[in-house]
This record gives sequence, C-alpha cells and structure tokens, in this order.
Amino acid sequence: MQSAGLGQDILRQAAQAERLSRLAIIVCFFFSGAAALSYEVVWARLLTRIFGATLFSSTTVITVFMAGLAAGAYLSGRFYPCRGNLWKTYAWIEAATGTSSLVLSFLFSQSIISLFWPLLAQFTGSSSVLLLAGRFLLAAIVLAVPTCLMGATLPVACSYLANNTAPVHRQASYLYAASTTGALFGAFVTGFLLLPSLGLSNTLKTA
Repeated sequence: MQSAGLGQDILRQAAQAERLSRLAIIVCFFFSGAAALSYEVVWARLLTRIFGATLFSSTTVITVFMAGLAAGAYLSGRFYPCRGNLWKTYAWIEAATGTSSLVLSFLFSQSIISLFWPLLAQFTGSSSVLLLAGRFLLAAIVLAVPTCLMGATLPVACSYLANNTAPVHRQASYLYAASTTGALFGAFVTGFLLLPSLGLSNTLKTA
C-alpha cells in the first residue's frame, strides 16, 4: 500500500511538472509573438528611411517576415534532430533571434545599410525599377536571418511538447493561439503606446 501511494505521488508530481512545462512554453510563445510584431512595426518604420515610402517599406517587411517564418519553420522541422535538451535549444534560438534583431535594428537606425546604395545605384544604372528591386533584395537578405530564427522556434517547441501525454495537434494549437495573441498585443502596444511615447530607439531597446 505504501509503495502504491508513493507511485501515485510520483505520477501526480510528473503530471504537475508536465502542466508547468506546457504553461511555461506557452507563455514564452506569447512574449515571443509580441516581440516579433514589435520588431516588425519598428522595421517598417526604419525601412521608410531607406525606401522613402511607407508602402514599399511595409511591403518588404511583411513579405520577408512571412517568408522567413515559413522558411525557418520548414528548415527547422526538416533538418533539426528532435532529441537532446529541447528547452536549451529553444532558449538559444530565442537568444539568437533577439541578438540578430538588435543588430539589424542598429544597422537600420544608424543608416549603415545605406552605405551600399551608391554601389547599388552604379549597378542598376538609371532604372528606378531595378534600383527599387535591388533595395528590396538587400533588405530581404538582411531581414532573413532574424525572421528565419523566429520561424524555427515552432518545430522545436512542438518537438518538446510531443514528449508529453497531450495530443501534439492540441499542443500546437495552444502555441499558435499564444503567439497570435502575443502578436496582437505587441503590434498594438508598439504602434499606439511605445512609439508615440518612447520613439524608435527606446522602443527597440524595449522590444
């Protein structure tokens, strides 16, 4: 009887640890989604300095953002081995995402990327279409790194949750819901609160 009671205690502790781990990664995905959309809004503002028009900057950010998320998710799910310490892997990916996003934002905010424009203008000649396409391609290459890292987090998180007893599709739906809710929160707070009150540079530090 004592061994049976001890076994039940162990099972309850394991179930509680499982619930806490699921909750922790869902909370992480909420804040990850919030930070991602915060960066998206800020990048669109910064690219306005490069393209000179909000339409082109927003189009570039949205296009590369969605393509990067898809590419990162595909590559991570396709080639990443689903073993080892997945929590540590997830943490490293998030850290790399934050670092690359800060570096990218610094490059844009200091107009360092604009140093390439004279070379690009010489290459494209007098064609405004080629010049715009070249600017889009250069911005896309730079934006690809953090956006692919953002997309790579989902397969890793799903692989971690696949080790739990709940169905994987239900776990993935929770992650999507948390990320989407965080994205709405991040876009609203950044666009309506942080940027008007803090400005671009301080918003970057907050994100």
